[in-house]
Amino acid sequence: MTEIFGELSLSDIGKSIDRREEKNWNVIEAKAIDKMVSDRSEALLAVREGYFYLEKMNEIQKSLTSHELQLILCGKEEISPQDLIGLLKFDGFSKQCNAPDFLLAYLKASQEDRLRRFLWFVTELRAIPVGGLHNRVLAAPDDLTNFDRNMITVQPIRRRGGQHLFPQSNVCFYQLLLPELDSFDEFVAKLDYALLNAAHIDRS
Repeated sequence: MTEIFGELSLSDIGKSIDRREEKNWNVIEAKAIDKMVSDRSEALLAVREGYFYLEKMNEIQKSLTSHELQLILCGKEEISPQDLIGLLKFDGFSKQCNAPDFLLAYLKASQEDRLRRFLWFVTELRAIPVGGLHNRVLAAPDDLTNFDRNMITVQPIRRRGGQHLFPQSNVCFYQLLLPELDSFDEFVAKLDYALLNAAHIDRS
């Protein structure tokens, strides 16, 4: 406790305390505090490190303009089709599959509102963080091959009848699953429906 808070610990009081003095509130309180601290020393030290970090952050914050601080906390104010396209990584599609080209065309034709709905559907982010995406998960599921924590992985829906399903996402891993369709209009209709009704379809 002395090392953590700089206060008196039980060891400072001495082990030859007269038992009659144990009724003294100060001694009892010292024992209780020492017990609580010794049992929680690791957690308390971690908290203290957190406070030190915040102090350092305050110094950094003073050097930032309000616009720079907003970018760090909230991400970019604007989002463009190229911003999202640059985050896509296609995996597992056959050369005959139209889904990758359909998705690129869909995003290029999208206004900012739809682009933000797409980003939220796949990542649950409303803006692209400064420095790009960075997924903090420790490991990806077995079906997500070539996982890249800085990209949105786009894959086909592989299960039988997948062409009849709506686009799906796994927000934990920034994964987008697309049905293999022959019609661009059907692709747009299904992806629009998915973005507008994400709470009612499988988003994992």
